Amino acid sequence: MKTLRILLRSLLAISLIAAASAQPIRELIQRPSFRLYTVVLGITVDERGKITRFRVARVADAKSDSKALLPVKVPERFVAAARKKAEAHHYKPRLENGKPVEFFTYYFYAPDYPNALISDLYLPPENQP
Repeated sequence: MKTLRILLRSLLAISLIAAASAQPIRELIQRPSFRLYTVVLGITVDERGKITRFRVARVADAKSDSKALLPVKVPERFVAAARKKAEAHHYKPRLENGKPVEFFTYYFYAPDYPNALISDLYLPPENQP
């Protein structure tokens, strides 16, 4: 009987976790403890379309109207995944006086889901494009 209760509690906990993680980002944002950051990435592409520079330009709180920069350390695997996605996108070079110049794009970063490159707030973290 005791084993059955433990099993039922475990199954309930698993189902609650699964249900919570299936929530779209726009619903998760409502939780006060949920943190979401805008990670602005600076990209430079040469004349051949190859990325020559890729960097985290700034990080800001996506849940507030503040544009203040935050000292949030974005995991290297997030940055690597963002670069891989940028390489697959095949951005055209932005040139100024014939020289490549940096342009910017962004993804949302949620520390609770460090592997998710969040771009669609209507999808759960694990279903991001």
